[in-house]
Amino acid sequence: MTQLRFCITLMLVFLYGSLMAIEVNVIIFRKYVFFANPKKVKPPEDLQDLGVRFLQPFVNLLSKATYWWMNTLIISAHKRPIDLKTIGKLPIATRALTNYMRLKDAYEEQKVTLMGVYFVSSKEFLENVHVLAVLLFLALILQRTFLQASYYVAIETGINLRGALLIIMGVILLYYMLGISALIGASVIALLAPLQYFIATKFTDAQKSTLDYSTERLKNTNEILKGIKLLKLYAWEHIFCNNVEKTRMQELTSLKSFALYTSLSSMYSP
Repeated sequence: MTQLRFCITLMLVFLYGSLMAIEVNVIIFRKYVFFANPKKVKPPEDLQDLGVRFLQPFVNLLSKATYWWMNTLIISAHKRPIDLKTIGKLPIATRALTNYMRLKDAYEEQKVTLMGVYFVSSKEFLENVHVLAVLLFLALILQRTFLQASYYVAIETGINLRGALLIIMGVILLYYMLGISALIGASVIALLAPLQYFIATKFTDAQKSTLDYSTERLKNTNEILKGIKLLKLYAWEHIFCNNVEKTRMQELTSLKSFALYTSLSSMYSP
C-alpha cells in the first residue's frame, strides 16, 4: 500500500507540475501580467452578456468533461422549476439567426449562372414546400439513426472499457498485495481462457444433442404405446424396441459427454 500511495502521489505531482508549466508558459509568451506593458485581454462578447448561461465554449477542458459549468443551473432547477429566463440565451455563434445569416450569405454568393446551371438563393430554395418536407423527413431519419447508433456504441464501449479497467486494476492491486504470485495467477487465468471457451462450446453441443435424443426416444416410445395392439398382431415389437434401444444408447453416449464436459468446466473454472 505504501508503494501504491507513492505512485499516486508521484502522478499528482507530475500532473500539477504540468499545469503549472502551462500557466507559466501562458504568462511568459502572452504577457498578460507581470510585465511593463501587459496585453489587455478583452473577454468575448458572450461573457459580457449576463443573460448567456451556456458557457461550454468558454470553459476549460476539465469543466467540459465534468459539466461543472452547469452547477448553477442544476442548483436553480433543484430549488424551483426552471423557465426560459433561468436557462438564458445561447452564445452568438450558436444562435439560429447567426447560422441562418451565414447560410444565406453563402447562397447569395453562389447565385450565379455557371455552365447552364442556375444556383438559387437560400430563400428561394427554402420557400419550396416539397423541399422543406423532404429535408424534415431526412433530418428526422438521420437524427434517430445516429442517436440509436451513438447509444449502442457508447454502451458497448463503456461495458468493454469497464471490464478491461476492472481486470487491470484488480491485477495491479493484487500485485501490490501478493507480489509476483498475482502475476502468475493472472497468467494462468489468461492461458486457461481459450480452453474454457472450447469446453463451454462442447458442453453446449452435448446438452443440445442430449435433449434431441431424449425427444426422439420419447416420441418412439409414445408411438409404440399407441399402436401396441397392431405391433403385437404383426409381431413388430422387436423392430420398434431395437429402434428405441438404439436411440437410448445414443442418449447415454451424449449424457456421458455432457457429464465429462461438466466436470472439466468445474475443474478449470477460476
